[in-house]
Amino acid sequence: MRVETVFEARSTSTVKRSASSKPLAKHQLRPNSSETSVTQFYKSHIYKPRLIWNHCQRPTGVGFAPWNHDGLDKPLLYVAGSECRIIFGIDKYASGIDQQYAGQSNGQIVHKISHEELSYPQGVTFDPERKELFVSDKWKHCIFVFSRDGQLLRKLCSKGDQAGQLRSPEGIAFCSSDCLFVCDTGNDRIQCLTTTDGKVLSQFGRLTKDQLAKASQAKISSRMVDLKNPTDIAIQKDSCVLVLDAGNRRVKLFSKYGEQLLEFGQTGTINGQFQYPEVIGVDPAGFILVGDGGNAKILVYRPNGQFVTALGSRGDSAGKFNWISGICVSKDWEIVISDYKNHTVQLIF
Repeated sequence: MRVETVFEARSTSTVKRSASSKPLAKHQLRPNSSETSVTQFYKSHIYKPRLIWNHCQRPTGVGFAPWNHDGLDKPLLYVAGSECRIIFGIDKYASGIDQQYAGQSNGQIVHKISHEELSYPQGVTFDPERKELFVSDKWKHCIFVFSRDGQLLRKLCSKGDQAGQLRSPEGIAFCSSDCLFVCDTGNDRIQCLTTTDGKVLSQFGRLTKDQLAKASQAKISSRMVDLKNPTDIAIQKDSCVLVLDAGNRRVKLFSKYGEQLLEFGQTGTINGQFQYPEVIGVDPAGFILVGDGGNAKILVYRPNGQFVTALGSRGDSAGKFNWISGICVSKDWEIVISDYKNHTVQLIF
């Protein structure tokens, strides 16, 4: 099946938002919408770039805070700036210029989170009840936990290969009031940790005999599964865990205890196939979005792994990508994409 790229062509690399811009047209989708309705939306909707933000080098993880920012009646979009070691909070609707990161702005920086120990922020996720922000640090091999106002509260884990230790962690996802899933990328596994102290609840992946033996002694649920450099993770509505198994070019669905339920994907260059997939997101209806840097596309799948459509193409102008390094979907079906090589974050709808 031939699937066209569904962006309208644009000739410039930035899209200016005027004060008189009309609000976005509302769609009729709901989290409980039928798969047929959501599929039709993705296939027929003309996604347009609504925001292009280019105020940090090498952006990675992105996500909307599940709380309204102080002084605003809306949540902020948070972006991990890996090279500048700052987590940016952006008001996606405001325009402004930040003097330190000068240039044309779409979306105003209203919050910055940094710490002297932060080395290479990668993934971001949120605890909506405690109003805490979790950031994986790929080079410090740990998780930083910040308050909503940006104060460092604690760090979870340290460098190593035993349960509760990490090696080059990337994607992270909050699951419940005390459960955090982490892509322990360098150790080829997923770990489920308590959010308060980093205690291991379960782990699954390429576990060694030594890791299994020590986990058994500590009564940690462990399961051997084939994972190779997992880079991102997302949680479905039923609490099942989606893993982007980048080394194997596959998407795999697990129970929270590591029982594999589904997998899909194959290597290739046609729509629906992967070259170098690195990030994964889930929309409100459970549809799966994969960011493939090698093919420079967002690939959309039904919850059962059936391919729906592809968005985008390679380039450095609006609606195009060079290396997709972060993705999330808002409750209104807005898609946010960070681009590591273009040094931009785009919001498309």
